[in-house]
Amino acid sequence: IDWQGRGWDRGLRGIAVDTAADTVYIAASDELFAYSPDWQLLGSWRNRYLKHCHEICRYERTLFLSSTGFDSILGFDLDTKLFNFGLQIQARDAEFVGRSFDPEFGDGPAPGNALHLNNVHCQSGGMHISGLRTGGILLFNGHELQRWATIPAGAHNARPFGDGVLFNDTAADVVRVVSRAGERVFPVPRFPPG
Repeated sequence: IDWQGRGWDRGLRGIAVDTAADTVYIAASDELFAYSPDWQLLGSWRNRYLKHCHEICRYERTLFLSSTGFDSILGFDLDTKLFNFGLQIQARDAEFVGRSFDPEFGDGPAPGNALHLNNVHCQSGGMHISGLRTGGILLFNGHELQRWATIPAGAHNARPFGDGVLFNDTAADVVRVVSRAGERVFPVPRFPPG
């Protein structure tokens, strides 16, 4: 792990809890770790299509991971402990298309970071995906991708929140909550280096 700077192989990236199995999952750039609640390592898994992971999200019995280095979303089955879902996302003109692949085989996407996918959030109704260069939150309904909301270019960690969206406006160094009722802005706290 490179602890310097932003992005790429730096640090641990996402955290999710599987309450049914009393397990905490944490992602690094290219590896998924499982821990007990008292931080005993239970296991770790790699996949050839997991690179520069940014965020993870547990939905039902699947853990979804954003694989920035492959412009893809991977799914990890929490019961079988296998990567069983792959969705590569590509921009075509003003639209986005998704191509499914099996991450256990070698016929998936080539490495690429055209969209810089950095977040995945699943809930009833679909999978919400965003990245630095998606210009918004994309909704995957299991069959097709469509733009669900528009966000500023360069935003991170965008997801539905209440009746609006929540995201890290990286360029402005603030967290924003935007809804039909208005906008709330939270400056990122600063701490002395010491």
